[in-house]
Amino acid sequence: LKDKKGGTLTHGYIYDPETGKQIDEVVLSLFRAPASYTGEDVVEISCHGSVYILNRVMKLLISSGARQADRGEFTKRAFINGKLDTVKAEGIIDLIEAQTEKEASVAMEHLKGKLSQEINAVREALLGVSAQIMAYIDYPDDEIEELEPENLYSLLKEQHSRVKKLLSSFEKGKLIKNGVSVC
Repeated sequence: LKDKKGGTLTHGYIYDPETGKQIDEVVLSLFRAPASYTGEDVVEISCHGSVYILNRVMKLLISSGARQADRGEFTKRAFINGKLDTVKAEGIIDLIEAQTEKEASVAMEHLKGKLSQEINAVREALLGVSAQIMAYIDYPDDEIEELEPENLYSLLKEQHSRVKKLLSSFEKGKLIKNGVSVC
C-alpha cells in the first residue's frame, strides 16, 4: 500500500500471523491526505460480514498496534484538520441520527454547506462595512470614500434581514429535528 495512489482499491487476503491460516479475502480502499475525509491517510478494510470474521480481523489489527476509533472520531479529525466547519460536523451528526426523510434532507443541506455559505456571506459583508468605517476613522486625511449613512443603514438592514431569516430557519429546523409535543 505504501506505493499506491489514493483513491485505489486493492484486493488481498488477511492471514493469522501465528497459524498462517487465511482469515478472509478483502478489499482495501486507500485514501491519501489531504484528499481523504479526515485529511489524513486512511485505509478501509472491506471484509465479509460474519461476526466471527469481523472479530478476528479486529483482534488481529489491534494486536498489530491499531486501535478501534472512538465514536465520532473521523468527523472530529476532519474538523481538526480543517475539512469540515462546525455546521457541517453537526450536519453529519444529524444525518446519522435522522429518523425521517425530512431530517435527513435538512442534514444533507448542512453537509452541502448552504448554511455555512450564508453565515459566511453575512460575516464578510459586515467585516467589509467595519473595515471601511475603521479605515475612514483611522485615515481621515486619505482619500477613503466615506460610507453614506443611508448606504450604511441599507447594508446593515439587509444583513439584519438575512440573520433573521437564518434564525427562523433554525427554529423550523429544531421542530423538524425534535418534533412537537402534543397533548
